[in-house]
Amino acid sequence: MERLTQVLDDSLLLTSATDQAAWLACGNITSEHLTLATLEAIDRRDGQLNSYTCLQPDEALRAARASDQRRSQGLTLSPLDGLTLAVSDNIDVAGMVTRCGMDGPKMLSPALQDAFVVERLRAAGMVILGKLHVQESPSSDVLGEAYPVRCYNPHKLSHAAGGLNGGCGAAVAAGLCSFAVGTDTLGALRIPASYCGVTAIKPSAGTVSTVGSFRLSRRLDHVGPLAKTPQDLYLILPYMMAIDPNCVGSRPLLLPKRPVRVRDLSLGAFQGLDQWGLIPEIATTYDAALELFAEFGAHIQNCDWGDYPGDQYQSAGLTLCEAEIGVEYGGKLLGLPNALPEKLQRMISRGQKIMAADVIVADRLLDESVSRLQKALVKNDFLLMPTSLQAAFNFKEPVPALQTCLTSIANFSGHPAVSVPMGWSKDGLPLGLQIIGNHGSDMQLLRLAQWFEKQAGLNMRPLHLNHETDQWGARLQYGQLH
Repeated sequence: MERLTQVLDDSLLLTSATDQAAWLACGNITSEHLTLATLEAIDRRDGQLNSYTCLQPDEALRAARASDQRRSQGLTLSPLDGLTLAVSDNIDVAGMVTRCGMDGPKMLSPALQDAFVVERLRAAGMVILGKLHVQESPSSDVLGEAYPVRCYNPHKLSHAAGGLNGGCGAAVAAGLCSFAVGTDTLGALRIPASYCGVTAIKPSAGTVSTVGSFRLSRRLDHVGPLAKTPQDLYLILPYMMAIDPNCVGSRPLLLPKRPVRVRDLSLGAFQGLDQWGLIPEIATTYDAALELFAEFGAHIQNCDWGDYPGDQYQSAGLTLCEAEIGVEYGGKLLGLPNALPEKLQRMISRGQKIMAADVIVADRLLDESVSRLQKALVKNDFLLMPTSLQAAFNFKEPVPALQTCLTSIANFSGHPAVSVPMGWSKDGLPLGLQIIGNHGSDMQLLRLAQWFEKQAGLNMRPLHLNHETDQWGARLQYGQLH
């Protein structure tokens, strides 16, 4: 009976947050059951994944029981009420230390208040489980530096779960939370989503407040959600969006939630990416995705980006991050002996040496990228491209130096961008499709991603669980798109 209960709980945790919400609403499960099952799964499995940095189980169970009490009285706060949430460890949660990937808790104090977005989700009734591992800087994804903190991919434990926010991807894919919330400066949410076979959106700039998150770049920083499906993101995103008077550039989402008809769409398909090092099996799966859109009547227009200097623009984005970190945190952090990881010390040191002229040049380079993207969107309703040039990499191999080459494009411009699974590599690793829309088209973007997910018919449950050994094993094969 105990084993059967574990199997049923595993099935519950690996289903979509939308289904979990429906089961809560009709009384099939309680939030306390969902939360307890999640905490037990974390205890059993996260030793293999290393997605969480800290948990608050007592607080989570209290919040779950409070949610069940509200529901029994007909006082449910939102469709999210009672679902579980994990927060990347560079976003403040009241009473918890925000380490930002740093292994120096003695120098840090617990946050006095929630980040704006965490406050909104708590007010919607979500149960906050704890904090997820992050890297202390984005330089690994840009420069190909080794990851000091390893988060392991549920599809293959020998492979990375992602970059800066790998903990988000691993936890959601393994069913260790209903939703994760993290930051995205150059692609830090969409890359783990692609690697782990889940979905993430970087919202339109200004629609989700970044107040209460560790700042890397005023221009590039975004906060967004990661979940199993686009429908899950459609459920949570409106509760994250709000005007925050303390967030410079905060603005409402102006466009309505109008329906998306694929047959009426013009879609710009990025081509020429093999010159950047796009691996052949991603190219093949990407072509199959384009054929699927075309089959249902979408007009596909090829956009040749083979001459796009992605490495230069990616480096320019890192220059802006390093310059701002050097100014913002250099004086505060470098004076604390032995408190900072070596990589972050180097990043701050580099940032303090960057000249104003270098920042201006970097900013202008990014403006060139923005102009090119905007010209493509003038001719098309949405743009399509792979989320990354490669699948998740093996920790025994060098870290790819151009991981953010495709995702950073939307950070430079502030356009909304979603990563949705499009297939599998020959080694059983997920591959992601990135869709970029016009400013304010976030909800339509998610509807298009939801359409693609349905038509592609992929089962992205990462791995099957062997309950005798509690080990993971790969299930699906390369190019499965039907």
